[in-house]
Parts: sequence; C-alpha cells; structure tokens
Amino acid sequence: ATAGQVESLTPQLMNAGRIRMVYPENKAADEHFENLRMQYQETVALTRQLADEATDSARFVGQSGAAMQQQTARCDSAIASRQPANMVDSTSTIARLANRVLQVTKNEADNSEDPRYIATLNVAADQLQTRVSPMVQFAKSVALNMEDTAAVAGWRRHNMALLEAVQGVHSAVSQHSGGELQPPLPRSEERRVGKECRSRW
Repeated sequence: ATAGQVESLTPQLMNAGRIRMVYPENKAADEHFENLRMQYQETVALTRQLADEATDSARFVGQSGAAMQQQTARCDSAIASRQPANMVDSTSTIARLANRVLQVTKNEADNSEDPRYIATLNVAADQLQTRVSPMVQFAKSVALNMEDTAAVAGWRRHNMALLEAVQGVHSAVSQHSGGELQPPLPRSEERRVGKECRSRW
C-alpha cells in the first residue's frame, strides 16, 4: 500500500514542482508543493521502514558489505585507468550503501529489548557513521587529481576502515541472530586490482 502511495505521489509532486517554478511568487503553489514534498518524504520513510522490518538484517548488511567491496574494486580500476567519473560513481554507491547499513543498524537497535545488544549496535553505528565522510572527502581529492598518490593512499585507508565498520555491524547482528559471519577483509594492499594497479601505486 505504501509503495503504491509513493507511486501515486511522484507525478503529483513533479507537477507541483513545475507549477512552483512557473509561478515562484504564488503562495498557494508553494504551500501545495511543500505539503506534497513532506507527504512524499514521510511515505518513502515509512516504506523503507516496513521493508527493513521484513528483511533479514544480517543478510542485508552482509550483502551490502559485499556490494561495497565490489564497488571498491571498481574504484581501484578507475584509479589504475585514470577515470575520475567512475571513481565518483563507485564511491557514491559505497557511501549510499553505508548509509543504508547505518539506517538498518539503528532500526535494529530501536526494535531490540536486549540492552547489551543495543549497546553493541550503538557502538558499531557510531563507528560506521564517523567513517563515511572521510572516505568521501579523500575520494573527491582522488577524482580531482588521479596522480595524487597521497590522496589515493588516504582514500584506500579510510575506505578500508569503512568496510571494517560495516563488517563490525554484520558481526554484531549475525552473532545475535545466529547467522554466519563474514570472513575477515583482506588488507588494503591486497585489494588492488591487478598487477598494473599495484605497480603504479
């Protein structure tokens, strides 16, 4: 039902936005757009919450971590081939996945009645939250200058720290639910893609 509401609200919001752009001084158009925007945001948030509640948290975090590792390999390829656009695309995906894992972690803590589990999740969430921005900042530096070896090394270091934080979340959730743990992440120097990439950096 909520997914249907999102689908129904989308064209309404777009139409209201167009009217607002054509008549920027019109208060009624502005209020109508803001009301629809708030309703859309609330409906999307509810849809996401319901989806998260119906999803196996440990499996979701594990799959997200695997996807982040795939995007990391694409970043390494982008660095090796000097393709800043690909670097930006992949690091943006990594950041989005990390933020979704963070949301799921917080929801898991909110829905639990186990104080020790909640405390563990809160620590894991705090670590994850603090590691997204540094990775993104170094990725921007790399994209601006693909020859900057210090920026590349900094991005790899902070991206590894982010992947380890996601693995920490996965370990906490898996141990609580009795699921399987992921194997340890390889060290950053082992994550380089191909001999050419390793030799260049």
